[in-house]
Amino acid sequence: MKKSRTYQTCEHILKELIKQYGPVAKIGWPLLREKIMEWAGGDNRTVHSYRKNLVTLDFIRDEKDDTFTFNIMKVDYKQLGLEGGLVIEDEEPP
Repeated sequence: MKKSRTYQTCEHILKELIKQYGPVAKIGWPLLREKIMEWAGGDNRTVHSYRKNLVTLDFIRDEKDDTFTFNIMKVDYKQLGLEGGLVIEDEEPP
């Protein structure tokens, strides 16, 4: 199935946010706005449309404290180059 241009742009935005801030980061609107402007354009209507699309398509979650968290299940870790950084190892208690 072919993905829409909007969906592909949302994927790019999420990948770049995770690369820059890490997979479990909480970011504010100014940082999200900057990344949207970088990938989709700087027109206010475009920026607000992509903010809405990122939430609607479940790429990010809009938290109650005006921050955003990432849905890391939407990204292939191999494409991020973070495979080693996301490995969780079980350790025996001492």
